[in-house]
Amino acid sequence: MRLSVLIISCMLAFASTVNSQTRWMGFGGGEANLDPIGPCLSDDQRQAIIEHLKDNRLEVQNSDARGALFNWPLESVAELSDASFFNYYGISNYVDHGIGPDLLDYNCGSRTYNGHLGTDIFTWPFPWYLYAGDYVHVIAAQAGQILSKFDGQYDQNCSPQGYWNAVYLLHDDGTVGWYGHLKDGSLTQKGVGENVAAGEYLGVVASSGYSYGPHLHFELYEDQTYTVLIDPYEGDCNLSLEQSAWVQQPDYEVPRINAVLTHAAEPILDCPAEFEFPNIQDYFTVGETIYTGFYYSDQQIGSVGNYTIYDSNGSIWTSWTHESPDTYYWSWWFWYWSLPDTGPFGTWQVEVVYEGVNYTHDFEYNSVVSVNELTSSELLFPNPADQMVNGKWPNQTARIKNSVGQRLPDLNVENSQVNLSHLLNGIYFVELSQGHWAKLVIQH
Repeated sequence: MRLSVLIISCMLAFASTVNSQTRWMGFGGGEANLDPIGPCLSDDQRQAIIEHLKDNRLEVQNSDARGALFNWPLESVAELSDASFFNYYGISNYVDHGIGPDLLDYNCGSRTYNGHLGTDIFTWPFPWYLYAGDYVHVIAAQAGQILSKFDGQYDQNCSPQGYWNAVYLLHDDGTVGWYGHLKDGSLTQKGVGENVAAGEYLGVVASSGYSYGPHLHFELYEDQTYTVLIDPYEGDCNLSLEQSAWVQQPDYEVPRINAVLTHAAEPILDCPAEFEFPNIQDYFTVGETIYTGFYYSDQQIGSVGNYTIYDSNGSIWTSWTHESPDTYYWSWWFWYWSLPDTGPFGTWQVEVVYEGVNYTHDFEYNSVVSVNELTSSELLFPNPADQMVNGKWPNQTARIKNSVGQRLPDLNVENSQVNLSHLLNGIYFVELSQGHWAKLVIQH
């Protein structure tokens, strides 16, 4: 689904909500429109899938499981939460229960499109960043057997084209689940007829087939005749269910922060992967501009975010508030700043309190000194360096960043030397003492 970004004027949307402490240099953000304008499958594709699956019919192995509930079909890897992604998805479309052109989701709303037969779960924010890192996995909502799987299709579509990569499961309760739009080459290595456990890995979220961006299309049928569709959500307008088919049904809308991030430049949202530029960075030095980004799902009109930046001493450097001008399925707001040249240096923190929940993200802010400014005890030589560089480091490892401030794996220090042979030619910064970084040129 195409990422259409609405930039709100900072003077109109922001000026009345900041307090007197704010030192912001600029502001931007708004709605990221992820809603689809077309089907996840063409009619011909759907019919071909059904005929294929009927040919692959398997016997249900666990008839006692009839009526079993479904777990959520996605999970994120641990590294994502470590990077201040507090959530990684939202719902763009539910099953359409409307008659004819009328849109009607299970909750009697219009969060669907005409004829939609599944639940679309989009990754957010930076869906292509999540795609590239294999950060969001599709998992089995219930134990079962693999009925079929299809791979090898292009997976960075921004408009409907081609066929999707998908896994089809015969669940233990006799239902059949379609898990579609997966990443090429990411599908489970298990073959047709093999068993999978509930929560077992099936693939990675992507945008193969009829898709406008990375998401999972999750579609359920009552049995292998594919005549009775199941919408697992209980609601006044889902007349086919008396109670939810989820182990724990999510709320229709969940206002929350999906991520709090810091960036080296304005983050760019676009499709496909080559046009998305998250510019995520957690390490900053004097003279650099820092962008603080806040990424919402189901943000409600009039809801207020309370923001604070704390310096390395734990003191409030600045604070401000922002009131949402509208209701959005997906939204993002960023402010950018020039941090004080004199520090204090060390670990700073960004915080937002939204809907009573506190979300924080740490970043490093340090000075950078040239070799000429270093004391004799901190001298870095030779500089430029080839394979080895000498210095006096306080620990057995030395922190290092590249020229755009991205943290690289720490260098091992042996006899006051570090080995640089694995690094490419270029400009780097290494930390010689707390908050003091030296510029290092590598020339092999």
